[in-house]
Amino acid sequence: MNQTDKARGFFESVDKKEGKGAGKSAELCLNGIFHPDSEAVFQTLEAYQKWYSRFDQSEMLVGILTHHDNWRKKRIEVEDALIRELERQGVGVIPVFSYSTTEEEKGTKSFKNVIRDYFSSDGKLKIDGLINFQMQAATGNSQFGDLFSQSVAVFKEMNIPIFRPVVSRLQNQTEWEANMAGLAAEISWSFTTSEMMGMIEPIIIGTRKEVDDLLRITPIPERIQRFVARIIRRIELKKVKIADKKIALMLHCSPCAGVEATLGAGVGLDVFESVVRILKTMKEQGYKVLNIPDDGAALKKMMLDNKAYQDFRWTTVEDIVAAGGDLYRMPMEGKGGYHQFYQKLEPFLREQLEKSWGVPPGEGMVYQQQLIITGLDFGNVLVMIQPKRGCYGSKCTGEVCKILHDPSCPPPHQYLATYRYIDEIFKAQAVVHVGTGGSLEHLPGKTNALSRFCWPDVVIGDLPNFYCYNAGIGVEGMGVKRRNYAVVLDYLPSCLNTDYTRIELINELGNYLEALEMRSPQVKVIQESIQNQLDQRPEYLKIIQQEADFVAGIRKLKNYLTQSIVQSFEQENHIWGEVPQLNQQVSYIKESIDGTSLYAALIKKDCQDEYRYHSEMLLRITDVLNHSEEEKESHANSDVGMIPSIQEAAVLDNEICQNRSSLLTVENETKALMKALMGDYMEPGLSGSPRDGLNRIMPTGRNFYLMDTQKVPTRAAYAIGVEMAEKLIRQHEKDTGFFPEKVAMNMISTDISMTKGEQLSQVLALLGVKPVWSESGIVMDIETMPLEELRRPRIDVIIRISGVLRDSYPDLIAMMDRAVQMVASLHESEMQNFIRRNTQKTISELQSETEISQSDAFRRASMRIFGDKPGTYGSGVDLALKASAWESEDELAKIFTSFSGYAYGDGLSGTVSYQEFVENVKLAEVVLETSVSNRYDLLSSGYSASVIGGFNMVKNQFSEKGLKQYHGTSNHQEKIVVSSLEDEINRIMEQTVFNPLWNRSVMNKGYQGAAEIMRKTQTLFSWKCTTKNIDDKAVDEMVQTYLGDLEMVRWLSQENGFAIEEMARRFLELQQRKKWNPSPEALKILKNIYVKIEGDMEELMEKSSGEYQGGAVEIVRHMEVADWYKTIKEVDAIFNSERKG
Repeated sequence: MNQTDKARGFFESVDKKEGKGAGKSAELCLNGIFHPDSEAVFQTLEAYQKWYSRFDQSEMLVGILTHHDNWRKKRIEVEDALIRELERQGVGVIPVFSYSTTEEEKGTKSFKNVIRDYFSSDGKLKIDGLINFQMQAATGNSQFGDLFSQSVAVFKEMNIPIFRPVVSRLQNQTEWEANMAGLAAEISWSFTTSEMMGMIEPIIIGTRKEVDDLLRITPIPERIQRFVARIIRRIELKKVKIADKKIALMLHCSPCAGVEATLGAGVGLDVFESVVRILKTMKEQGYKVLNIPDDGAALKKMMLDNKAYQDFRWTTVEDIVAAGGDLYRMPMEGKGGYHQFYQKLEPFLREQLEKSWGVPPGEGMVYQQQLIITGLDFGNVLVMIQPKRGCYGSKCTGEVCKILHDPSCPPPHQYLATYRYIDEIFKAQAVVHVGTGGSLEHLPGKTNALSRFCWPDVVIGDLPNFYCYNAGIGVEGMGVKRRNYAVVLDYLPSCLNTDYTRIELINELGNYLEALEMRSPQVKVIQESIQNQLDQRPEYLKIIQQEADFVAGIRKLKNYLTQSIVQSFEQENHIWGEVPQLNQQVSYIKESIDGTSLYAALIKKDCQDEYRYHSEMLLRITDVLNHSEEEKESHANSDVGMIPSIQEAAVLDNEICQNRSSLLTVENETKALMKALMGDYMEPGLSGSPRDGLNRIMPTGRNFYLMDTQKVPTRAAYAIGVEMAEKLIRQHEKDTGFFPEKVAMNMISTDISMTKGEQLSQVLALLGVKPVWSESGIVMDIETMPLEELRRPRIDVIIRISGVLRDSYPDLIAMMDRAVQMVASLHESEMQNFIRRNTQKTISELQSETEISQSDAFRRASMRIFGDKPGTYGSGVDLALKASAWESEDELAKIFTSFSGYAYGDGLSGTVSYQEFVENVKLAEVVLETSVSNRYDLLSSGYSASVIGGFNMVKNQFSEKGLKQYHGTSNHQEKIVVSSLEDEINRIMEQTVFNPLWNRSVMNKGYQGAAEIMRKTQTLFSWKCTTKNIDDKAVDEMVQTYLGDLEMVRWLSQENGFAIEEMARRFLELQQRKKWNPSPEALKILKNIYVKIEGDMEELMEKSSGEYQGGAVEIVRHMEVADWYKTIKEVDAIFNSERKG
């Protein structure tokens, strides 16, 4: 029996059950056009056009494609509601039903034929957009593996936006409204598969409803209105003439790090230069763009000179207005006034806003009772900095940092006003967020399937949203798609620059040292040659001059240069749409080859000398790129070096060429953005870093999606996780003589996206649990390993997950929780099963203190996974540190607990569990941090310091015996390393902040480079305040490096005076808080330079008006702010209770 016959039989049985008994003619309608106002099914577009008067009257036509099954069983309440709302808003509709399988001989049309017969006329597509409820519509009878590529091919040919609204088949409307996790159990079919085909606007429009024991989907009218309004705005992008089209380019900053010092923040992207390139391209395309700056530096200067950003420590709103940084002064009343938008908000939302920020206009960015909207006007294109999300005014303290008081606080009035200005006053056709790292996607609300009470939905409204996002950070990018309704245009990650031109010098330095040892007469000649090169590279000369003598300096320089070839930390930011230069191409291709080439892996395994592998591979790639196509075959036969055979050399050379071809498609970024602004269909692509393979992630400029988690953890990831777990256990045993009984871990989303679950595997391995894979690699289940196989006790864990991990991978969180519960339930000796022992102990305590069922006691006692409050993001500690909102470590420990004490797992969706969190941390003996890429290390951001430090400080409140702190890495999979956290931080500092080569590479980035050094200083500050992993002498050296070197001070002051002020102030604060005991020399340098900096800043602020904080450190603690104290009161009680001790 074929699929059509099976379907007919099924429908007949359903008809009998429902008592509907459709006639034969209806049964034979396997596809066609329908409409709720007609009983007929139209078999041609011409017939429907004659009946449907709106066809020729509407400026827009939208197609709806639903399943035959839904139409046949009259389960089209959602489709009917959509049709009514589209027509109410003036859009004509062509609703079609069809099978998702193709049997032309039986009358079921292929997707292409559905498009041809129902949505086209005379070979021309008639619809402006398609709402697609089918998942396999484009594939016909193809295999599932071809589904995505075939769908994309058809959608590209149509070249209209393909919309995919969301319906919940598991939750009714009441359940959905109450569920902050959104559709956590329905992510795969509600979001992931749609994203893989480039379908957009994932707005929930229907929920489950059971009628007479039959499943129906009932519409959500308000969400349907939002969905329809947004698709109309998307389609308008095709309708509006380019010369009339208005666009807002929204840049980011890092407010807590310092607004003035971090304008144009965007991970891995030279944002200012990219924006100038975008403006120039838009002008070429016909957009009205006026007075474009020459380059990124000029744009940055214009933004700073005009103060076209938000108020902060050194900037008052009065200064912004005086400098001309205001685009619009929004009054409270009248047309274009804030109240016309504010009064449209739900009363509950207005109540939230006023509770946090006061009645409009509030206190932030207010001038003469007007809300100040900032930015630069280039005609029909605005360039703006995203507003501050969690604080107000020209200061940074515990008083004004509202997000520290309550991470679920709404954005300020001015934040909402800015987006309403863009949409309804400037009347932009779209907003383009440029650079990874905004706040809109992290506003409070549901994880996905947002409601009208979710702040990302409220702020973005109906405005079409595009987001230029780092291709290597796909997990965080899902938030902008699912919570901001953005179409992502990904960009190439930064280049881990491995300068192959250094190899020749390394060889010459080696020859010099060898000649010295052999007392060769060539020493003088070689030294002169080296000196000539040093004269051209001051950073090299500086390394030599730091040592006691020339020979020692040569050895140090050779070591730095060699290390830069083996493992580079030097990054060059990407410029939007620009093809990398040759040196960058070599570095990108080598990273790709290292991560994906089987031949390269075999060569590396056979090569005993790590430096030899990396240097020869770099030279090989360089040679291949420098040869013409005609020369490549002869080149492969020329010199195979470390490569075993000519055949393998040829294969490797071909891989190099393929990677280069992929890399050259980076120009697609610019083309893609122009297509996006024209309302075209945007092709999807897999997110990833160059190490995942350039052939896989290129061309960039695509609407990226995530890998399917069905195969996480992979077998390879699990093997690495097992090895890392065993190395951690052995290292602790070596250090203490004992097995660790409980390990605390910080787990973020990159473990899944970058390593396919190595840290997840480490958790499972510590517990003595392993995945069960199918032959194809899908994880079917997990199972416990027998103790005889494990040959050690089962180690207990506590895992602090990030908000992004929580949102993106609820199924993997559930896996870890299930593993814990499985192990806690095993009838094993408590000496061999620390999870069971700790769980049983907690159960006994709970049952002795209160009446509680065994199942509830077990659930509470087996909590091991904790994270942010539902709908919020962050650990809190980093906010408190930057705002100086603390005096003692116990205050920071309480803040960390108040931000982290939410349990996740089976039956737990962020359950408030402060007590359980504290009890878990109290039992921990070890804390582990992991890293997976040189792009992001322990000094890159303060998140690791705030979480690891948070664990450390909580533990210290209850025990004299602190946590042993370790770090694990698998950056190079053949070399898995577990070391002390202190050793790893020292290694990073040696390779970055104390490395003249790294410093020179950062200086090449100008303003952004200075901000990067500042952020590393802030992170050092965080580590020093929360742990004892950084020696005082290291801080001394950092002060000497950045504030004691006249060239560096001059550069920092010229490029980013706000950054050097922040650095010096943080060093002073460390000393004043007695977290750093500086050497007399370092303290003298610091005090002298801060006097100079203060003078510079006073000169800068000479004409300033209004109150500002400047460099003052104002300590405002949680017990001094009533609203803040309320949120920590419960944690306070736990810390002060009798259980302490």
